[in-house]
Amino acid sequence: MLVRLFRIVSPPVRVTFQALRWGVLPAVLLVALSLASGLVRTTALAAFAVIVLLKGVMLAVEHLGDRVPAPRLLREVAR
Repeated sequence: MLVRLFRIVSPPVRVTFQALRWGVLPAVLLVALSLASGLVRTTALAAFAVIVLLKGVMLAVEHLGDRVPAPRLLREVAR
């Protein structure tokens, strides 16, 4: 009984799995790859922006350091 039922159901199920394997699976893989690529690109862009921001802060601190006069030590401390 089950064998006869499986023979009746089996070809459409087999066709469905083949369609799934050749149609849906590549589409799912393409979507996953595009999402991963977008995440990597966004992360790299954010890292670049952070590096540029930190470089700007470093230049600003260096510029402020050049404008502020160096402290002079007292004679007692200098000996």
